[in-house]
Amino acid sequence: MISRDLGSDRRTRLLVGGGAAIGTAAVLGAVVRDRWSPLDTWFVREFRPPVAAPVVEAAAGVGMLLAVAGLLLAVAAALRRPAVRAGLWRHGILLVACAAVAGTQVLFQRPGPPGAGQDWTYPSGHAAVITAVAVTAVVLCRRSAPTWGRAVLVAEVLAVAVATASRVVLGEHFPTDVVGAVAAVVGVGLVVTALIDTALIDTRERPADPV
Repeated sequence: MISRDLGSDRRTRLLVGGGAAIGTAAVLGAVVRDRWSPLDTWFVREFRPPVAAPVVEAAAGVGMLLAVAGLLLAVAAALRRPAVRAGLWRHGILLVACAAVAGTQVLFQRPGPPGAGQDWTYPSGHAAVITAVAVTAVVLCRRSAPTWGRAVLVAEVLAVAVATASRVVLGEHFPTDVVGAVAAVVGVGLVVTALIDTALIDTRERPADPV
């Protein structure tokens, strides 16, 4: 009973935190859909990249590879643990749900920075996808390889930071585009993780069918 109560409290915190993050991203999107924030204005007018574009692109590629490597490590560990492997498909749902944040650009229809070459940029699709990979890797690793959990978390945060910053440095997105994407994906990840936890607990506690 105590364990179940603790699980319920954790799910509540995940749901509240996720809802807050999603709400923050939605409000930010509504505010900046037809205007530049002070941060966006400063960045577009004043910032000058300290390195050449090919270097930035290379760094972004390394960030994406790092994020994917973390996810593959978590999946490989899950395949070796039958109890985790049985629920692996739920983590696939987590990945898809988080990545679907990229599709919400159609709701905000925010024009990108001058010369961005994109019609809509909020939230950033690049930022949403890599953050979706990172969130899924961290959640799955927590179950499949908990001893690697902290290392994977640090690696995924670094990967997201490098890859999302590259989109801003290259002038493809406003800073608020990537901030909103990361907030929305983390929010969706927290909510879906709470639902996954509930499903896994219900499965473990369901009595066996009579023979």
